[in-house]
Amino acid sequence: MKKLLLTITAILIFLFSATGCIGPGLNDWQYDLPNGYRVTRTNPRGVGIGFPGVKSEEPPVGAWDGESTVVQFCYNDRFVGAQTILQAHFYIYHAEYFSEGGTLINKPQVKNEESLPQTKEEVPVNYFIIDTLEKITYGPYATEEEYTAQLEDLGIEEMEWIGTYHEPDGAYG
Repeated sequence: MKKLLLTITAILIFLFSATGCIGPGLNDWQYDLPNGYRVTRTNPRGVGIGFPGVKSEEPPVGAWDGESTVVQFCYNDRFVGAQTILQAHFYIYHAEYFSEGGTLINKPQVKNEESLPQTKEEVPVNYFIIDTLEKITYGPYATEEEYTAQLEDLGIEEMEWIGTYHEPDGAYG
């Protein structure tokens, strides 16, 4: 009886850890950025950028505010750009992964659904720039034009966007 109980306990611990119920999940990942910053995915709608382990004057961008998530990021040796959306808009922004014949599937029910954007193009995106040396966050900027103007003001050349829906090359779990 004791052996059976130990065996069942071991199986349950394995199943919980393998499915992400305790500790990091199988699909969670991290991506290192310049000067100790990191992109961290804690669940599909929980992607954030921050400086791990250090309390900062500047709040991290994305998942840690409980309302938004990073959908794309870019970086050079000093600066990080980020695009965020509200977590409530996640399934609309990524509709191509959740649709069947043009109809969204696996979409959570939400109150006031009629007030939600109906297409990816209607989803409001906020843009941020993080100076990883000075630990300063610029933004949010409500348009790509405002974001690009700030890049120019800071003398930053445009950087290539990296999506966060799928684990990017260079990420680790």
